[in-house]
Amino acid sequence: QAIATQTGRAYQFSVDENLMMMQIVKGTGLASEEASRLVGTMMQFGTTVEASKDLIEETVNSTARLGLSSNNVLKKMSANIDKLNSYRFQNGVKGLEQMVKYSATFKVSMENAFAAAEKFRTLEGLLQAGAELRVLGGEFAKMDEFKLSFLARNKPEEFTKELAKLTKGMAS
Repeated sequence: QAIATQTGRAYQFSVDENLMMMQIVKGTGLASEEASRLVGTMMQFGTTVEASKDLIEETVNSTARLGLSSNNVLKKMSANIDKLNSYRFQNGVKGLEQMVKYSATFKVSMENAFAAAEKFRTLEGLLQAGAELRVLGGEFAKMDEFKLSFLARNKPEEFTKELAKLTKGMAS
């Protein structure tokens, strides 16, 4: 039902696809509704259930290698998957996954990352934010606002990584 709601069309699962959905729910710890919403959104972007399962499985494995909570990363992906329509992620769902991993690794909240990206997407916001941040000194004094603007519009996952680099000397 959640996939039908997310995609806006009725979808008849094969036996294998039903098994894959069960594996996603069991393997990730996501609620059935969350997993279905995540897969449904991926399907809107042309991904199959099998490809979604493979991406989720790869996400679980790569977050474990980074020492991150895969359940937390997948919940953040599920909560922010609707941002794929607002932002041009270079690699689609995979780009969102990278952004969530950067956010978890560098302790940058997804809400703050998207708010900053929104500010840097316009010329007026870019100039205002750039001037305000340069006053802070440190890494902010060396930043390239136009690069951040490009990343905010075209590569939000890389934008999050750059934000983390700028704030690394702020506190310990």
